[in-house]
Amino acid sequence: MKTRGVEPKSESKEVQCWGENPNAQMLRVELRDGSVNLYQYAWLERVQFLPAEEADSLTLFFNRQCVRITGKKLRELVSALQRMAVEWVKEQPKHFDCSGDSDGAWVESIQIVEATSSTMPKTSE
Repeated sequence: MKTRGVEPKSESKEVQCWGENPNAQMLRVELRDGSVNLYQYAWLERVQFLPAEEADSLTLFFNRQCVRITGKKLRELVSALQRMAVEWVKEQPKHFDCSGDSDGAWVESIQIVEATSSTMPKTSE
């Protein structure tokens, strides 16, 4: 059985793209260039998941930024976000290729954009 939040053993070919911790208070977002962004779960206003055959899309709407994640099999990541249990998520290195036989989620890219009126969630008044 695979344990989330623990790096895979060297003999494993599966690469982890997110880690789960039921006590996480912040979400760590790691980009391919090595930069790290931390977000408090209290700032998370909405999560939008758009499944697609080519690539799933997941957008996290925070206070002043949106984090857009694209990849495959991201539904399990959405479920963990709903429980506020995702401790970290990271882009996969370019030299790894998403294998079709993997059961786990795959994060192809992460984009962090400053929130504007068009990217912010609508509020009902």
